[in-house]
Amino acid sequence: MARFTKLNLKVIAMTRVWILLILTSLLVGCAAPGRDHTGAKLSSATVDVKLIAFNDFHGNLKTPGLRVPVADASKSTGFRLEPAGGIEQFSALVQSLKAKNPNHAVISAGDMVGATPLLSALFKDEPTIEAMNLVGIDFHAVGNHEFDYGVAHLKRLKNGGCKVDDKTGRPDCEGRTPFAGANFTFLAANVIEESTGKPLFPAWGVKEFDGVKVAFIGMTLRGTPNLVQPNGTKGVRFYDEVETVNALVPQIRAQGIEAIVVQLHQGGLQSGGFDECVNFESDNGFKEMVERFDAAIDVVISAHTHRYYVCNFGGKLVTSANSFGTMLTEIDLKLDRASRDIVSKVARNLLVNPDGPKDFRLAAPIETYGVLARPLENRIVARATREL
Repeated sequence: MARFTKLNLKVIAMTRVWILLILTSLLVGCAAPGRDHTGAKLSSATVDVKLIAFNDFHGNLKTPGLRVPVADASKSTGFRLEPAGGIEQFSALVQSLKAKNPNHAVISAGDMVGATPLLSALFKDEPTIEAMNLVGIDFHAVGNHEFDYGVAHLKRLKNGGCKVDDKTGRPDCEGRTPFAGANFTFLAANVIEESTGKPLFPAWGVKEFDGVKVAFIGMTLRGTPNLVQPNGTKGVRFYDEVETVNALVPQIRAQGIEAIVVQLHQGGLQSGGFDECVNFESDNGFKEMVERFDAAIDVVISAHTHRYYVCNFGGKLVTSANSFGTMLTEIDLKLDRASRDIVSKVARNLLVNPDGPKDFRLAAPIETYGVLARPLENRIVARATREL
């Protein structure tokens, strides 16, 4: 009897151990995020994504003469003026930000080209597009200045080919290798071609991060025809920004996408520091526009006013990174795997230090165009008979 009791106790003890092990494994399984649609085990319930944004680059491949006010308590004004920019330094900073997180996207909010310095303008802004190919852009929303030379030229910047000779009307590569075009996506949701009734470029693009998709809608301001020469917008129509975005949201969500970013070439002004939103003004109705965007919009990358700010309007993170490649905006998002939506968003503006690290891949093309441009830059176009 005693032997039978000890045996029973031993069996009961072992049974308890197995029950505890089973319960523990079940609890661990409940706490784990599970598996994705392919059956692969997910490492976390959320996905961290880094957006690297800029705007109004305007072909400033070399460090521009623009100086940026940097906060400095030792100065009576409260700030000091610092030089910034340069495509080699700009690209090096982009690459360093990419290295921080494999889940990233580099996005532009317009005016990458147009109103550019001679180094880019003399070659119809081909050098800027080629430089940005090396930087590695994902989505570029066209701005008003992209229309400076007309729709046909804008399409050529995207698709490649030689510029058309003004006299003969025929493509002319001027002895150079034919321009290859942009290897990144142009977006133009509210720009509709009259001949087709379709957007000039895709309305939106998608990038997937560890199984979770993010949609990027790109637009320019509706008033673009009032800002460029008449021939610049011939053949296209510009539509209301809010109506365009809000009409696209159901289409995007129907594809199972909840995280939506808008790249809009429109913006405002503020009087604070890099990452502030002090006394924000938008005589163009920009702030109200953002607030009227569908609640599904999470982030708005803005532009056009050449200012820096980080704001929150109606729950939407709104950023701008100054102009001329002097700044980049680093935006860190956290995506929830279950809801597929953005649950956290933080942004900061970073100055591009002209004395900082360089991406030496950009040196050769910049030097090549510099050599080609020199005779044109130094050409005498007129003489003044008196002091001007």
